Amino acid sequence: MHCLFLGIAKWITKRIWIDEDVLTEKALQSIQKKMSEFKLPSDLGQIPGKIHCGEGFSNFTADQWRNFFLIYATVVLWNHLPNKDRKILMYFIRVCTILVRRIVEINNMKEAHELLVKIIKSIKKHYGEGKITLNLHLSLHLCECSYDYGPLYSFWYFSFERMNGVLGSLRNSHCQIEPELIRRLMTETQINNIISSNSEVIGIELLNKRPSVSSLSEFPTNEMYQFLMNSRNILKSPITGCEEFLGIFLAPRSKDIRLDKQIYDLLIEYYKDTYVDSIFRKPFTENLPNSTIVINKAN
Repeated sequence: MHCLFLGIAKWITKRIWIDEDVLTEKALQSIQKKMSEFKLPSDLGQIPGKIHCGEGFSNFTADQWRNFFLIYATVVLWNHLPNKDRKILMYFIRVCTILVRRIVEINNMKEAHELLVKIIKSIKKHYGEGKITLNLHLSLHLCECSYDYGPLYSFWYFSFERMNGVLGSLRNSHCQIEPELIRRLMTETQINNIISSNSEVIGIELLNKRPSVSSLSEFPTNEMYQFLMNSRNILKSPITGCEEFLGIFLAPRSKDIRLDKQIYDLLIEYYKDTYVDSIFRKPFTENLPNSTIVINKAN
């Protein structure tokens, strides 16, 4: 799946359509304007970022490439592509639709393979052999891999890519991130071993002799130990603490403040617009059935 989106999708869009001036800067701006009109559910995942910045489609993740081709591409790209590229687009979208499914039928896998062959032949015909990359070649083995291991959804690298993002977000010296992460993992493993052995804190001070690892060692060992102990025995370990009193109380408050007439009227209008099935009124006005009186006071 990583090959499909970060390999093929990115290559077709950036190294064929943009580099060959099929998608110009003006076209990218038009595409961006059209994409901004889409209203998508919040649980969809990562939505594509700004495509008209830089050289276009910069820093897209595999998730973003997937969402772009499955949701946006047909609508936003169609008017900017010639017929030969429209075929490539439609073939590739159909391939993506098939391969991202959790359950894929054998006949659909055969269809996806045939469409990938058509895509590669079309690219070779219209843009030359130099545009045929290793990723395009590897795509011809996707169906074979699915026959051996099941749908791509079951063994794709999206989770691995997300973990890379998590590791990359950890504070480090930006010099030797690999050994720094390994030392951090080893330290946490040592602490876990000491805790799981039911021993006392004796021995934990040995970890204090470890060499400092840039900003990854910002937490003292005793604090790490206490945190792990509390997290494992949250029902048994009392957690206490205190902070220095700042010497400042909350500002005085008043009760039963009478609302200004304008605010009072707006409050009633708000209730009417929010609860359309209910009736709201001021005190001492017409007594309507099942009506609710709004008091012009607030605490």
